[in-house]
Amino acid sequence: MKAVIRDAYGPADVLRLGDVEKPAPGDDEVVLRVHAGEIEAVGAAVTRFKPGDRVFGTCDGAFAEFARTPQDRLAPIPENLTFERAAALPTSGMTALMALRDAGKVRPGQRVLVIGAGGGVGTFAM
Repeated sequence: MKAVIRDAYGPADVLRLGDVEKPAPGDDEVVLRVHAGEIEAVGAAVTRFKPGDRVFGTCDGAFAEFARTPQDRLAPIPENLTFERAAALPTSGMTALMALRDAGKVRPGQRVLVIGAGGGVGTFAM
């Protein structure tokens, strides 16, 4: 399969397009067909998804035709959402969650002023 490969740390010109082996799922993993995230194959212990399911989430190696990730890093895409819109959710949502919960130590009942909530992170933080 085709993938963007990085052999060394550096600017964008260290990236190259090459051929790598298609990943196989581990017991609790799925293989995604990357165009924004669709289940291609599932491992023996996967219970939440089946091939063909539309999902969004996070994974390593997403600059390839296929990527492997644990099933608990994914969620189903709602029917009324496109792949492209769903693909924007994990990064902005997790950044807002980590900022409020982990860095800010915000707890239930507390109030937070979100300034400049015009982007993805701010929108999730509201």
